[in-house]
Amino acid sequence: MIEILVLGPPVVRVGGGDPPRELLWRKNLALLVYLALSPDGRRGREHLIGLFWADRTEAKARHSLNEALRVLRKAAGDEAVSSRGDQVVLDPDCLSIDVHDFREALTRDDAPGAAALVRGPFMEGFFVAGSSGFEDWLHTERSKLSLAGSAALLTAGEDLLARGDVAAALDVSDRALQLDRFAEGPLRMALLARALAGERARAVALFEEFAGRLREELELEPSDETLELIGRIRREKAWKLPTSMPEQERVARRAPLVGRSHELAASLATLSEGFDARRPTALFVLGDPGLGKTRLAEEILARARLKGARTVRVRAISSDRDTPGAVESGLLRELGATDDGRPRSDSLADAIRAEARDAPLLIWLDDADQADARSLAEIRRLLVELQDRPVAFGFGASAVPGFASLDELRADVGREVDGTVVHLEPFTLDLVVELAQTLLPAMTDDDRDRLCRRVYADSAGLPLLCLELLNAVRLGLELHRIEGSWPKASMTLVDTFPGDLPDSVVAAIRVGFRRLTEPAQHVLTAAAIGGERVSQARLAQMTGLPDEEVIPALDELEWQRWLTADARGYSFVAPVVKDVVARDMLTPGQKRRLLISAGLLSD
Repeated sequence: MIEILVLGPPVVRVGGGDPPRELLWRKNLALLVYLALSPDGRRGREHLIGLFWADRTEAKARHSLNEALRVLRKAAGDEAVSSRGDQVVLDPDCLSIDVHDFREALTRDDAPGAAALVRGPFMEGFFVAGSSGFEDWLHTERSKLSLAGSAALLTAGEDLLARGDVAAALDVSDRALQLDRFAEGPLRMALLARALAGERARAVALFEEFAGRLREELELEPSDETLELIGRIRREKAWKLPTSMPEQERVARRAPLVGRSHELAASLATLSEGFDARRPTALFVLGDPGLGKTRLAEEILARARLKGARTVRVRAISSDRDTPGAVESGLLRELGATDDGRPRSDSLADAIRAEARDAPLLIWLDDADQADARSLAEIRRLLVELQDRPVAFGFGASAVPGFASLDELRADVGREVDGTVVHLEPFTLDLVVELAQTLLPAMTDDDRDRLCRRVYADSAGLPLLCLELLNAVRLGLELHRIEGSWPKASMTLVDTFPGDLPDSVVAAIRVGFRRLTEPAQHVLTAAAIGGERVSQARLAQMTGLPDEEVIPALDELEWQRWLTADARGYSFVAPVVKDVVARDMLTPGQKRRLLISAGLLSD
């Protein structure tokens, strides 16, 4: 059996091993591929001679064809190639070729299966000198297969992006661009994937390179659709990360989204339907602390922005629940604020109508179970009555009922309010392994399996803690030297969260903390004891650092997902991390001095 791979540089295997050297001679290989892709594997002798040996006398040309057929029979078997009158016939059962598998996948509408076969252009880098007929055929087939391959890769890439697999989408987009250096569909997918991966600068550089090539070689300009996308990417936040930060630290805590493909796809479909119909929509993401509500929200918000939506994000804190209108006030400060941060409107409804006049609007409320009842009642009213704008409200909240205003709003989804509710569950062991394969690619399978079983036990499958532990191991933490597991027997996650974490988790948080730059460490410790939400000015006051150090430190902490920000200040993404930092990263004297600097404690 001969196996031929030609969707990319040609690869030939015979019986699972290396082929005879003479089979790889250019005309022999060209003849094999040409017969394999001919109707019924059949071609006339005169046709083959004219295609490959038109420059020779008839006798020499026939001799060359017979020698080539001898090589094919030697590799595939005497019965594999036969002569029937003036016809040369290749038995299809003697070989497999990826082009056939590719076309069969397309007939089944299996774009991912077809895309997986595409390694590059058809017979990339292959040519046969002096065989212009074959070269013409090769060019035609390459063009047709590149077009079909690019379409399959685009479909597969869109599916990967919808499921949150940005790394795989990047690979797919790169392969699609190999097929056509001037195709804007693959370019837009590559730009979108790089932007979602946090590689804004690389996305801009990729666009500039493409646009330059388009102008220089074809005298064309990128389309409006591509220009709009790169414009949105350029408007994404430019992180002022410390130049001294090593590259590996820039991505340490920004692992790809794992295990949330169904929830992401359902959320994006809900948003798309609501925006297209120009009707208000509610999206609930529910789960215990540490299950990744904030991480999923980041992914949803980033996609919405890159699709042209305006996004606003506010995080509620426990004191908001007892302050009527606190969340509504925060939203007004974020929506259409003036240059000095004051809201343009006193009415949330008017502000939303103004912001959503020309583009969709997604408003996200983290820790919605901490929001005040008056604000939630106003949001519920808008979801029911505001029927002329493409507006969506997202809510990240605990899955446990307990706050009547939010429970009533959640119960209305699917009845009076359009939308959906997704529930996040702890990671399975398989998902821990998938995350570890990304963060620890050099580790052997056996070592990784042992590590993942330990991480799964210590973290109870909470993605936040899995990520902390795996990153700490990547940075040198030796888990086998630390005892303890979590949660304790006969206790629930909530009962033990966050006070009774195992030593391994605490050690992992410490490792991550020590990898921060020194200004970021100072700012993070100040944020840990400065209250539930702390302003940039208060953090500068507490640390005594100038703005030119505080701003990059805050960007570093946001980039590495320690802190999150809205118009009212900075707060910790995970309360458990805040507790560990406040408890373990400060001496009593340091804590006292910071509180005195903030005016929260008298000297």
